[in-house]
Amino acid sequence: MRIILVALALAVVAVVGAGGAQSLEGPALIRVTAVTDFERDLFEQKVQVSEIRNQKRIGWAVVLCTDLGGGGSLGSATAFCHGSYNFPKGRIQTSGTRKARSSYVMAVVGGTGLYSNVGGVLLVRTISERPRTERLLFSLEP
Repeated sequence: MRIILVALALAVVAVVGAGGAQSLEGPALIRVTAVTDFERDLFEQKVQVSEIRNQKRIGWAVVLCTDLGGGGSLGSATAFCHGSYNFPKGRIQTSGTRKARSSYVMAVVGGTGLYSNVGGVLLVRTISERPRTERLLFSLEP
């Protein structure tokens, strides 16, 4: 059975780093509009990233997660996720596991364009459940 969940989220993106990353204007307050499509143990989240102040679209993202739960040491809420955050000057790739949706950390495993060969972390914290509101913090290193 398919359930489509539409949520609005807020995100804060801060980019820290050297080299090409210094040309970024971070930190910036953005709005993320998410559509999540759940089917069995695999779920995909598609988001549109827009600035809060002027509603200008600044990018989009797709996050694909596989539910690893089933009890045992993993617990029932553990999922393995891959994310692709697409901005005009390049793409940031993330990967990792999360046990809860309220707060988790993903590894930044690379990127393209301005974000070519970056590493770092993506910190995600849920601010509210309805509507789903999250704060995202990218900490990037060359």
